[in-house]
Order: sequence, then C-alpha cells, then structure tokens
Amino acid sequence: MGLFDFLKKTTSSGNTDYSIIFNKIIEQAIAKNAGYSFQAFDTTDEYKSLSLNGRDIKLGLLFSCFPNVIKLAKNDINKNYTQCSYGLRLISFLLKELPLSDDELLKVSEGIRNLNGVYAYRYELPYKIVLSKIENAVREHGLNLVLTKALQNLIINSEYASADDRRFNELIYFLLQGNPNLEINEHDSWGKSAIQYLETLNESQRANWVALFKLSKQASSKSEPTQKWLKEVEPILTLIGHEVFVIKMIEWLDQIKIKTQEIHKDKGYRFDFMRDENHDIIKGLIWCTGLVNNPEMNVKLDDYATWAYKKKPGVGPISAKTGTAIMCAFSMLPIKDGVSRLSKFKSKVKNNTILKSIDKFIRVAAERNGVGLDKIQELSVPDFNIKDGLFEIQMGEFTAVYLVEEKTISWRKGIKIQKSTPQEVKENFIDEFKSFKNTIKEIDSLLPVIKERLECSYLEQRFWSFKDWSLNYLHHSLTSVIAGKLIWHFYDENRKTQGFIIDKKIVDVKGKEISWLNDSCYVQLWHPIGFTMDEIIEWRNFLKDHNLVQPFKQAYREVYILTDAELLTESYSNRFAAHILRQHQFAALCRQRGWHYTLMGNWDSHNTPYIEINSFGITASFYVNADWQENITNAAGIFNYITTDQVRFTRNREPLTMQDVPAMVFTEIMRDVDLFVGVTSLGNDPTWQDSGDVFMNTYWREYSFKDLTESAKIRRDVLLSIVPKLKIASQCSFDKKFLIVNGKVRNYKIHLGSGNILMEPNDQYLCIVPDGSKRSKENVFLPFEGDNLLSIILSKAIMLSEDDKITDPTIISQINRK
Repeated sequence: MGLFDFLKKTTSSGNTDYSIIFNKIIEQAIAKNAGYSFQAFDTTDEYKSLSLNGRDIKLGLLFSCFPNVIKLAKNDINKNYTQCSYGLRLISFLLKELPLSDDELLKVSEGIRNLNGVYAYRYELPYKIVLSKIENAVREHGLNLVLTKALQNLIINSEYASADDRRFNELIYFLLQGNPNLEINEHDSWGKSAIQYLETLNESQRANWVALFKLSKQASSKSEPTQKWLKEVEPILTLIGHEVFVIKMIEWLDQIKIKTQEIHKDKGYRFDFMRDENHDIIKGLIWCTGLVNNPEMNVKLDDYATWAYKKKPGVGPISAKTGTAIMCAFSMLPIKDGVSRLSKFKSKVKNNTILKSIDKFIRVAAERNGVGLDKIQELSVPDFNIKDGLFEIQMGEFTAVYLVEEKTISWRKGIKIQKSTPQEVKENFIDEFKSFKNTIKEIDSLLPVIKERLECSYLEQRFWSFKDWSLNYLHHSLTSVIAGKLIWHFYDENRKTQGFIIDKKIVDVKGKEISWLNDSCYVQLWHPIGFTMDEIIEWRNFLKDHNLVQPFKQAYREVYILTDAELLTESYSNRFAAHILRQHQFAALCRQRGWHYTLMGNWDSHNTPYIEINSFGITASFYVNADWQENITNAAGIFNYITTDQVRFTRNREPLTMQDVPAMVFTEIMRDVDLFVGVTSLGNDPTWQDSGDVFMNTYWREYSFKDLTESAKIRRDVLLSIVPKLKIASQCSFDKKFLIVNGKVRNYKIHLGSGNILMEPNDQYLCIVPDGSKRSKENVFLPFEGDNLLSIILSKAIMLSEDDKITDPTIISQINRK
C-alpha cells in the first residue's frame, strides 16, 4: 500500500471517507497505549501520512470527528467510552494544530452543540480551546454575526451546571457584549456601574481607566503584583489622579460589600457575587490601593475584607480573592498603616489557607522594611494620638472623648460633659464624626490582637530588651492599655524581679518602685510556674488591692504538673481522655488557640488536632475520635460529637517522654486541652439530661459533678475570695466541688467545673439555661477576663439566693418538684 493510498478510499461520489481515517487513527492511538496525551495521535502511522497532505485534509478530519463520536456515543456510550474519549482528544489536538476562520469556528461550535446533546461527559468537550479561539478572533477583528452564532451555540443551558460551566458561560456573555477590549463584563452590578462611569468621562480620562482595568485584569492568576506590574500601573494612577481613584474605590467597595452582605443574608446557595472578569479587575484595583495609602480608603478596605472573608455556611468565604488582595495591599503600606491590620486579620481569620497568605504578607512587609518578623507586628501598632487612655477630637465647640479602657464616648464643652452626641456635631461635622467612630473601631479591634500576641509569648519564649519593651509597651499609648494590667519579669546578669506598671512607674509586689532597671536589662511576661504559692497569692492580692482586671489569666493562671500516672505511661497523658465533646465548638476553639484541626464527617476525614511550638521544636497532639457507631451527624454529614484520647508530644517526629517535655510547654498545652474539654464537653450542656443514649447520659452525669480540674480549682479560688464580699455571702458556703447556696425555698449545690446544679436534700438536678443577654444586678469584681463560666456560676448563685422571687415557670416547676 502506497503512502497516499488511504486517500484513494473514496465514497461513490468521489469524496474522501474520513470515517475510515478517523477509526484508523483512534485504533492506532489506543494500541500505542499513550494515554490521552497528544502523542497518542501524532505518532500514529495514519496521522503521519495524513499530516503530509496539508490543512484541508486535517480540516476535513476535524469536521468528521463530531459525527463519528456522536455515532459511537449513541450506539453504546459505556462500551465505546474509550473510543469516544480518544475521539474528543483528537478534536482538541486538531483544534490546537489548525488556524480557523470565523465560518470554520461556527461549524466547530455546531459540532460541540450536537455533541453536548448526546455525550454524557460534558467536561471532556473542548469548550476551552474553542472559546479561546473565538475570543482571539473577537479581539482581533470584532464581533460579527458568524461569531455571535458560534458563541450562542456554546452556551451551556443546564440546571446541573458546574463551576466550569458557569465560567464558560460568563466568558461567552462577556464576548457577546462586542467590546472585549473594554475588559469589563456588564452582566453584574459593578460592571454596569463601571461602564456607566466610563460613559461620563472624556476620551482621555476614559482611556486611562480602560488601561487601568486592562492591567488590573492581569491579576487573575497571581497572588501578588510583580515589580513590572507596579511600574506600569503607577503612571496610570498618576494620570487618573489619586484623589479621583480614592473616591471611586470607596464607592465601589461600598457597592460590592452590599452585594456580599445580601448573599450572606440569603439562606440559599449563591454564586452570583461577581463575573470572573470583574472579580479579577477589582482584585487588581485593590492592589493599586497599596500605592495610594489613603486613610479613609484603608478603613473601607478593612471593613470590606471582613465581609469578603466571612464564611457562608455550605459555601465558604464569598470572595477570598479580594480579601487576600487587600492583605497584599496592606503589606505594601507603611508599617503602622498596614501591618497592624494584617495582624488583626491574622487573629480573626480561621481559614488555614487564608492564614498562610496573611503570614506570607507579614513576612514580605518585614523584609521590605528590614525588620525582624518578631518585631514588625509590635512596631506596626499605631498610637492614634491617645493620651492617658483618652482619644480626643475637637468638633466645633465640642471635644469628643473616648475612654479606651471603659469603651465609652462623652462630649465635653468647657466644664460640661454629656453622653449624647450634640446636635451641632450631627449637623455640621458629619465627616469628622464618622472618622472619629472609624478610629474607635480600629482601636477596639487592635486591643484583642495585642492581648493575644502577649499571651502567645509564653510558648514563643519571647523576651525584650528593656529599651524595646519600654518603647513598644511601657510608653506606647495603646499597647500600654494591655501591658499595664500584666505582671512582668525583669532581669540582668546579676538581678531579677517581678514588677507592675502603676502610673507609668514599675513597682514590685509591695508597691515600691524598682530603681535598677535600665537598657541593659531584659523583660519577659511573668508566668506563675516555678513560683511558690505564697508568691502567687501576693500578686493576686496586689491585683485586688488595685482593683485590676487582667486581660487574661496570669496571676490566676493554671499550672499543670506531671502526675504519677503520666510518669508511668511515659509517652502520653490520659488526663483528658474519655470525654465527649461538641465537635463544631471544639474545632472553632482549636483554631482560636492556634491548633490545626478540620471537622470530621462520615467519610475519610480522620485527623488529629495538633499545634507546633516552633521555639521549642515540639509538636503537641490531642488524639480525638469520631463516633462511627452511633453516626450522629448533621445534614452535611459532619459528626456532632467526638471522643477524646491521649495527649502526646514529639520532636522531629520522634516521641518525647512526658519527663522530657519542658515544663512551660507541658503546662500551657495541658491548659489548652483543659480549656477544650471544659468549654466544649457535653457535660456542660444544662439541657442534656437524658437526651441521648445510655453511654452519653452516663458521661453527662459523671462529668457534671466530677472532681475539679486545674481550671475549675482556679475558679474555686477566685470565688472563695469574691463571694464573702457579696450581699449573698451569709447564704453561701463551699465544699471541695460545689458552691452551696441556701435559698428561701431550697438549698442548691453549684458544681464549680460544669456550672450544673443539684438541689438538696435529694440531689435532684436543676436545669437553668444561662441567658447571655442578662447580667447580674450586683457589680462583681472579677480579676481576669475570659472565664464565662465564672460569671455564669455567680449569676446562678445570686438568682438562687432569692429563689422565692424567681418568675420563670420552667425553673419554678423544678424547684417545687420534691
């Protein structure tokens, strides 16, 4: 058979029979076992022969592929699946090989439309290649009737459209606008408003914005702008004018935030946030804000990012793309304008992927400014011109005063002070008052970040030179709000002591100023581990005497010491094993405390919560298990409950014995695990009694009234000092596990670990569900923040001391049931 003999195979009309060629190429490609790569075709003898005969033969083969694949699919899609798949890959191969005219693109689109009607696996159809060719044609010589029909043939109409299907349709609708070089897709609210804005501009202004949109669209596949991109965009921003750019960005950020909020309010699944092209443009425009650095715009970006990152159940963040673009823009700003915002989002965001990107941008900012990673977040905290705990702004005859610690606003005019906003301010200082409230919002959002950073310093083994500490904490008007409520450890080569900041002076536990501190000293956050109980009590009394509420437990911090059982097991601790936890609440608390954990469901999703303590080179793991036997899940298949097992420690993936775990690591990790169990245990649910199976009911009863853990013992110590000062003191007493309250109707035992209540004389359970919206009428001083159960126990005690005045019928019926 000669080289070109296959072309002699013709029909009775004299035309080449492409079906024979198609079948031979597919047969030979499958025989080569080259998978679905293009090599499967261009190395076959049949295609090698065909390729010598020019474009027309290849074009004829391309058009014949469609009916041949359709025929195979109609005959038996399952039996002929391999041939069909190879046929579709041959189509893609030929499309890449051949330049096509508009008419030929129309013919190909008709072939794809026909295939879409019979072929079950639409994702294998060559939409992407054809759309790319049509897009190039439209950009090159505009949209005409032929290309319009070709695009319309490719629209996917299906109630089961995938994310890829929707993206194809978006591109089609964008191209059907007829002006792809404008870059904007008019099929969403932002696209419409952007096009309307362009129509109000003169030719020169319009050209500048179109150029900016074109550059911004290039942001689609990148996580941050290149230096080349920044150099190209800067002169365009200058031509547009920074002030004009800021005005439009503030307007557009407000607009897309409203759309995000609308999607969050809708309980259904929504994917109509923004067209892909516009989404990319907005991402690029946000990058540009990092070059402009306008305070009002930065506040808008901060506010919008919160909504962009906010998780919608079943969907996730609405626009992680624009949220992360904002983090990138913040990293480009001066340290005090940007990094403090990055730090704030690092403490707020729980998504691990987003957290990694924020960490990366903080590192980028540190490198750009030549500052160490451990220092940049401290250096970035703005002082907001706060003086002596007050943030003030003058507005006409009035001075707006914000007390940072009390979180209260007042208005001063001369010697007169009022709480309500003056009418003069409302009418004549709208922008100033708005700026004032925005600054307050920023101040309040940064205080928890500072608090968290300082508490993390224990496991980070963080220390400061006295000079740096003085600059960043002692004399800093915002961070001193937190630092001034904490005990600090000072030392040099010869001396060491503990001190507290009182009136900007550093005093010891006796209240005497420490005189020897200078720039050669070092500072650490004081931890009670290693100190005697008498020394710790001295500091607790110091706090009470000065009426100081610590931002987290420090003087009252739990200390966990190795038990004999842990020394016996050697490589693990069973101290917190065999508990039943509410999984969703547990996962949220893990993220809050810096542990890695993902929700487990009734599929292959098992994982172990862990935290890396990099400063010690140690990883701690808290083993948990899903309840596969009962298989109690929510609608999404996520297990409602998990059970706990061992706590283990490793270094370089090698197990550590309990004795080899550093004391600071052991106590802080066990404190976290105690917190996880104490907060998320099923035993803390006051409504649970007899609500589950026998095993869960037994666990609930045992946990509700068990011996106290370290955190519960601290709670007991605090109550022992507080209750004697309350009006109800004569009605209260303590035993090992309970606060006992003598009411007018009955006596009650409130468990100090779970907050659950037993009524005497028969230990009958009393169910009281805490109402978070109501606070105790008695003003009770608590020495630290963060223990909600402490407040709940006090509220229950105060209420039960006057049980004859309770009006809630569900509580009254339980008390009277004897």
